[in-house]
Amino acid sequence: MTAAASSWMLPVDSAFSSSFIIAGRPLGSGLVHGGALMRPVSSGYFPVFRVPLRRGRFFTERDTASAAGVAVISEAMAKRYWANGNPIGQRITIDRYLGPDFAAPPREIVGVVGDVRDLGINQEPLPLIYVPQAQVPNGMTSIDTRVLPITWAVRTAADSYTFRSSIQRELKAASGGLAVAHIRSMDEVVKQSTARSDFNAVLLTSFAGAALLLAAIGIYGLISYSVQHRMHELGIRLALGATPRQVRNMVLSQGVRLAGAGVLLGAIASLGLARYMTTMVYGVKPVDPAVIVLSCLALGFVAVLAAYVPANRAAKLDPVEVLKSE
Repeated sequence: MTAAASSWMLPVDSAFSSSFIIAGRPLGSGLVHGGALMRPVSSGYFPVFRVPLRRGRFFTERDTASAAGVAVISEAMAKRYWANGNPIGQRITIDRYLGPDFAAPPREIVGVVGDVRDLGINQEPLPLIYVPQAQVPNGMTSIDTRVLPITWAVRTAADSYTFRSSIQRELKAASGGLAVAHIRSMDEVVKQSTARSDFNAVLLTSFAGAALLLAAIGIYGLISYSVQHRMHELGIRLALGATPRQVRNMVLSQGVRLAGAGVLLGAIASLGLARYMTTMVYGVKPVDPAVIVLSCLALGFVAVLAAYVPANRAAKLDPVEVLKSE
């Protein structure tokens, strides 16, 4: 074990929001200056999750209930509410209007840390306030721990499950015999948070495969239908000296041009729709040239295969038989 910390919630697992007032700043027409996610944590939280310090300091063991109130904020919050200033040393009051159970004295911002995707791995970081667990009002602690029991996070140098039994034993001893439940690795937490996105990816991949198959069948059917209705024309071309290769290439090029126009229109449409995919599948970029090029090449390859069969059949026509049948 290299580090340990406690919190009410884990990143990407769950979160709740709070409102705050910035000391010395006019309120205007609202009751608060803004809102942000709020996370009570112990002093070791930032090293455990390797959240980088940008300015100021982390919490320490001296930030107890009897010490002056402090807070650490994320870069996203600093950029939104102190875009042209330094938040270090500023004072904020959190959840003043939620009643005595949540009320706490003003807190001094002592640090700014890197952003964390706290609501989900596929969502952009939101403004976030960290406060020391020891400085959370007792009423708020009593209410929230009924819904969100204290969570311990442990960073290990080896496989986390190697130390599972010893960690359970130590936590049980430290808590006076309370059972330790719901043990997970952070990989499992992240996987659970992206379960819906992963399902969407599988579903969309299945739809894409079905669409590719239908496109191939459609191109094949269209070119075959065209060849069938042009038998007389193709027979005359062959009778007048056109070679089978020329007929094959003519039919093939017509099918490829038709498919190429569809692929081009599809690529243009994908540029406009790609940004909506970022909310459905984690890791999808709004515009990924490599993916677009590969998709176009795959569709083009399928189109060539689908058009080649009827084109090859047209090249093997016997002009005498065709003209006789007409």
